[in-house]
This record gives sequence, C-alpha cells and structure tokens, in this order.
Amino acid sequence: YINSGLKGTVIAKNNRNKTGITGHALHYIECHDNFTLYDKLVYSLNLAETKQADSANSIATAYPQNISNEELNLVKSQNKLAAAFIILSQGTPFINGGQEFMRSKKGNPDSYSADTKGGVTWTSRYNGGTYVSSTDIDDVNTVDFSLKTTYSDVYNIYKGLISLRKLSKAFTAPTKITSKKLDSTSGVTKYEVSNDADTFIILFNANPYVAADSDNDILEYSSHTLKEPESGKLVSIDETNGTVTIDTVVTTISAIPATSFVILKK
Repeated sequence: YINSGLKGTVIAKNNRNKTGITGHALHYIECHDNFTLYDKLVYSLNLAETKQADSANSIATAYPQNISNEELNLVKSQNKLAAAFIILSQGTPFINGGQEFMRSKKGNPDSYSADTKGGVTWTSRYNGGTYVSSTDIDDVNTVDFSLKTTYSDVYNIYKGLISLRKLSKAFTAPTKITSKKLDSTSGVTKYEVSNDADTFIILFNANPYVAADSDNDILEYSSHTLKEPESGKLVSIDETNGTVTIDTVVTTISAIPATSFVILKK
C-alpha cells in the first residue's frame, strides 16, 4: 500500500477512495481514535509486549512509563519519517492534533470516555471520579502544548514538510508520479514527482535499528546502500526553525540512514 498511497491511488479493503480521484485520497497515520502515533511507537519498542497491541484488555498494562534516550530518539525518527510519507504524498494529508509534537494519551487506546480499558480504570473528575493524574481521562485528553518546545525538532520537521508541499505543485498537481520499492528490499522506497517546473526524488528508509542490549537500548542503526546512487540538489529542513533550504550544488547520495528520508531536487 505504500507505493499506491504515495501516488494517491490506494483503494484499501475498506473501500476508501473508490473514485480513484487522487484528490479524494485521504492519508493519515494517526486519527482521533485508537492510539496516538507516539504511544503506538512506544509500544513497538518491545515487540513481546506489542503482540496484543489491539487488545484493550492487555496492552495498556504494559505501557512503558519511561524509555531511554536511545529509544526516544528512535521514536522521534519514526515520527518524522511517518510525517514525510503522509505530507509529501499525493492526495490530502491528515494530521491529528498534537501528532506534530508527539502527543501521548498515556497508552490509552480509546479515550472517549472514562471506563476500564487496558486493565486500567480511567476516572473522570467531572463524573465523580477521584482525580489521579496518571489515570484521569480528562488529563489524558488534554493537549499539552509545552511538548511543542520539548520536541521542537519533530515539530519543525512537520513545519518544513508542509512548507515544501506548498512550495511546488509537483506535490499537489504533478504531471508524473512514480513510486517503487528499491532493490527488492522491504522498507526502502523511491518516490519521484514532477510537474512542468520541478522534479523531486524522495528516498525513504523505514528499516529500524539492528541491535539492542538487554535493556532494549538502541545500539546501532543500519543504512541502505543504493545500487544506483541518486544525485540532485539536497533539500534540507532546519530542525531549529523548520526552514527549507535547497542546495545550490548537486549532491550524490549513495546510502540512506535507517528510519529516515532524503529529499533531492533534480
């Protein structure tokens, strides 16, 4: 579905976008229900605990209260990569409130009401429940805007990607779109869009870390070496302010780091 989704032609099993019209394709990775992207990624740090990720009766009790800096950096990289897939795809990108600064609902998978989910009794101060910050449903549903500062690098990547999408009609009204898996390797995608003025190539590497110690800390990242290196003007996003810069010189890219993306302008 990645290639068809990037091209805005996805028709999934739930019959989304039966029209086949690119502009009617709605792409998202986080919605108002189920886990936030941050929470889902935190769960995925421990695969043994995520096998029942869709079971509301078991997963929340395994939600990690603390993660290491290495694990946090991986989650941030995964969030930024997810944003690039969504925002640069053809069609209409959809971002849930707070996704751009890693909003958490403390592992609650379905926070529309106060009841028992995931083995936790979620209370409500407005419905006679006793306020306990870790399980209060109103606290869970509050959007903490201070996270915009805490995770400013993630926020600014979203800001830059949106600016890039607005910069060229290649992302909204292209004359040519191609997307393919590279070298028969799962997780590495080459996406190219063109219009009369611009051509962009985006290389996505969704492959994760390759080693972890006994505490599940991330030790090593893997890069994907391109059999046919790509060249173009490197498009950079400043993580301190979201500014998009298109280099003036041609750069040759021969490898894509794990859990990241590279943008080139031809």
